Amino acid sequence: MLLIQAPKKKVKKTNVPVAELVYGAMAPVDVQKAVEKEYEMALQDRVMEETKDKKNAVEAYVYDMRNKVGLLLPEF
Repeated sequence: MLLIQAPKKKVKKTNVPVAELVYGAMAPVDVQKAVEKEYEMALQDRVMEETKDKKNAVEAYVYDMRNKVGLLLPEF
């Protein structure tokens, strides 16, 4: 049995210069301001969610008490 090997391919490696300059990017000061604004909005979202949950808990309590009073004192 005779094995035939393919000829090896030649590979040329070239270093490609990479520039870190990005056009249209935000300045570091603007990025910091945006991050702070994002934190503020996240805090507002969390406060609104907690407020909504507390309102729902009060509503559930009111309905529960209304049902209990309705069962105990139906003539009123």
